[in-house]
Amino acid sequence: METAEPASAESLQFGALLKRYRVAAGLSQEGLAERAGVSARAISAYECGERQSPYRDTMALLVHALALSPNEAAMLEAGVPCRRGPAGAPAQPAPLEPLPLARTRLRLLPPAGGYVPPLVGRADELAALERHLAGEGPPVLVLAGEPGIGKTRLLREAVWRAEVRGWTVLHGGCRRRGGQAPYAPLLEVLARHLSPQSAERQREDLQGCAWLVRLLPELAGCQIEPPPAWQLAPEQERRLMFGAVERFLTNIAGSAGTLLALDDLQWADPDALDLLASVIWSTTSTPVRVIGAYRDTEARTDSPLVALLADLAQADWAEHRTLCPLSERETEQLLDHLLEQVDAERVECREQLSRRLGGVPFFLVSYVRGLRAGAPVSENGMPWILAQSLRQRVAALSESARDVISAAAVLGRIAVRSVLLAVVGRPEDEMTAALEAVCRARLMEEEGRDVYRFVHDIIREVVEADLSVARRVALHRRAAEVLEAYPPDGAIETLAYHCEQGESWAKALEYLAQAGDLARAACASQAAADYYSRAYAAAAKLGDAALPSALDVARKRGFAHFDMGDAAAAVPAFTLMGETAQRLGDRHL
Repeated sequence: METAEPASAESLQFGALLKRYRVAAGLSQEGLAERAGVSARAISAYECGERQSPYRDTMALLVHALALSPNEAAMLEAGVPCRRGPAGAPAQPAPLEPLPLARTRLRLLPPAGGYVPPLVGRADELAALERHLAGEGPPVLVLAGEPGIGKTRLLREAVWRAEVRGWTVLHGGCRRRGGQAPYAPLLEVLARHLSPQSAERQREDLQGCAWLVRLLPELAGCQIEPPPAWQLAPEQERRLMFGAVERFLTNIAGSAGTLLALDDLQWADPDALDLLASVIWSTTSTPVRVIGAYRDTEARTDSPLVALLADLAQADWAEHRTLCPLSERETEQLLDHLLEQVDAERVECREQLSRRLGGVPFFLVSYVRGLRAGAPVSENGMPWILAQSLRQRVAALSESARDVISAAAVLGRIAVRSVLLAVVGRPEDEMTAALEAVCRARLMEEEGRDVYRFVHDIIREVVEADLSVARRVALHRRAAEVLEAYPPDGAIETLAYHCEQGESWAKALEYLAQAGDLARAACASQAAADYYSRAYAAAAKLGDAALPSALDVARKRGFAHFDMGDAAAAVPAFTLMGETAQRLGDRHL
C-alpha cells in the first residue's frame, strides 16, 4: 500500500503535472482512476500533494492511461524524487519502466487537435467491454448505432483498457470511399504493426506466415520465408493467405492475446469481411478477440456485414450492443464538463441545448468545441462541421427520400404520414420506401401508426436551413393547401403559420385572425395580441383591399392588451386602428 507522507515541493510538482495531463486528456479524477485501475482517492492525494511518489507499476499505469508521449512521461517521472520499495525497504531512485503490455501501441487516432472527449455514462457497455477483455462470452463484441453516438469513443476506451491488461491491440477503420486498399482495414493494421519493428522482431512475428506475402507484397525481401513457387487454385491460395493472417495474430499475441478493434465496418468490402470471418471462426485455436463498430444507419439488411453478424449471432459467437443517446442526466454531466471554459453569454439555455442536440455525444462535443474555438457557424447558429456531418447523411439518401425529409422539415418536428404524402405528391409505394430509408438512416423515426418524428431537433433545423427560399415557400404553400382539406380540430394555428410562411397572404390574414380569436377566448391574451399583430402585417401585404380586415385586427389587438391590463401597449394598437380607419375614410374614429 502506498504510504501517505507530508507534502513536499517535489511531490507537489508531480501532482501539478499529473493534474495538467489529466485535464488535457479531458478526464475527471474518477475517470483517470477508472482507466488506470487505481482509486480516485489516490489520484486526489497525488494531485494535492498528500501522497509522495507512486510505485513504479502505478506510475506506468498512469502514463498508459493518460497516453503520454515519452517526453511527457519523462517530465512526470522527473517530478518524483524517489521511490519506496515494500515496507521497510530503503527508498531508491528508479527509472520509469513500462508494464509488460502489448508489443506495439497502435492507438485509435485522436480527433483533430488531439482532443479526446470525456466518456460519460455507458455503464452497461463498459461492463460488456470488461467482460470481453477478461475473455468471457463470445469472441466478438459489436457496437452499433447512428453516427456520432459514441462508438469510436468506446473503441478508444477499449484500446486503452486492453493495453493495460496485456493485450496486443491492432486498431484500424474503414473509409467511406476511394483510396481504400483491398482487405482494409485488416491488412493496414498488420502492416502498421510490422513497420516499426526491428528485423529480429519481424522475423519472430512472421514465423510460419509465408503466404502473408500474397496479401502484403511489400513483405517480399523482409524477414519472411518466401511462399512455394508452385501455382494453386485461387480458392486454395485464399485459404492459405487467410491461415497466414491467423498465424500472424497468434505470433504477436501479448500475455492476454491479440485484440482487433475495428471501426466503421459498414464500409468494409466483402473480401475484408471474408478475411475477418476466417479470423473469427479460428478463435477456438488462436488467442484473438474482436471488437467491431459500425453505423447501423448505413448497413442495409442485405449487406455482407449484416449477413456475417447474423451468422455469428446464430452461432452465439457475437454479442451485439446498440448505443442509444445519452440520458438527460448524462447529457447534463457531459455539458457541465464541456462548458467549463466557455463564456456563459455565448451558451444558450442548457435545457434548450440538450433538447436540440438530443443526447448525441458528437453533437454536444462539436457544438461546444465550436463555441470554444470561435469556429464559423452556419445560418442557424451551429458549427459548420456539425451541420456538414448531418448534410452528408441526408445527401446519401435517394432523391425521393430527400424530398420526403425536406417536406417533413417544413411541416415541423412531427409529421402525419397522410399529410406528408399529400405534400410530396409522389406514388405511395415510392413514398413508403423513401420513409423507410429516412428512418433507417436514423434521421426520423416512426411514432405510432401514422406519425413520423425527427430523431433530433438539430436534424430538422439543418434540413430546413438548406432549402432555398423559393423551395421553402412552395412547400409551406403546399402544406397549407393540404391542411385546409382536413377538419381544423385545433390546427388553425398550424394552418395560419404555413399560409404565412407560404406567402398566401389572404389565407394567412384569415387564419391568423381566427387563431387570435381562439387564443383570446382561452384567456391567452399575449398570444392573441401576437396573432393579431401578424394578421395586421399580412393585411399590409394585400394593400388597400384588406383595410377593413386590418382595422378589425388592430382593434382586437388593442383590446387584447387591455385584457392583460397593459394600457401602454394598447395605445399603439388603437393608434394604428385610427390611422387605418382614416385611410378608409371613416373620420369618426
